Amino acid sequence: MRPICLGFLQLLLVLFLFGSCAREALDVEQELRQESLLGEDRKGPMYDEMDKIKETPLGKKLFKGLIPIKFEYDPSMRPGRMGYVGMGVIRYSGDLESPVGPLVFHELFHVYQTKEKVVASRNNEIEAYVAQYLYYMSLEGAKKKNFWAVSNEFRAIIIKLADYARRYPEYQTGDPEFRRLYGLALYYLRQSTLYGTNTNYTEDPTLCSFPNLFLMLNQS
Repeated sequence: MRPICLGFLQLLLVLFLFGSCAREALDVEQELRQESLLGEDRKGPMYDEMDKIKETPLGKKLFKGLIPIKFEYDPSMRPGRMGYVGMGVIRYSGDLESPVGPLVFHELFHVYQTKEKVVASRNNEIEAYVAQYLYYMSLEGAKKKNFWAVSNEFRAIIIKLADYARRYPEYQTGDPEFRRLYGLALYYLRQSTLYGTNTNYTEDPTLCSFPNLFLMLNQS
């Protein structure tokens, strides 16, 4: 029986060492993949901001669902604007408000939502602003009163919706108060210049949840 036991122990040792090597290889592969998401040309302030985001707890979760990113300065855009235009390309103009990190996070979250596509959706904007607020409040020295989003009324709704996202990471739909707040957020976006009824933005009135945000928050 002893040779059999010895052989069994040797087999267990081999399996253990193999598993350790496999885990190390997987960790290296994930690290290389995350580096590739930052694009080939990583020079410029937006890439610096993205590097900072990548090192935060929320940023690490976000990067697990991104495609390769490229930033492009577009002088034809109105000052203070940034937008995702598809295929991992985020364009921005001058005179961006400081800190710019939360705005970069917002656009990266749009990449997380739709990958290569661009979807002009008010539902996606609500989810992205909630994600942006959660990231903003995770930064050192952040104060709720300094967060801005579209309008005072919309900002107040986003803060309340973010409280739901933090308290109920598995929350989907069903709570009457959540649905009421979500409906108000849609209403205020319809009234806005950027996302209003005179733009190409559309909405799904039956959607009342944050599927992409909950998926990100539950990333291990």
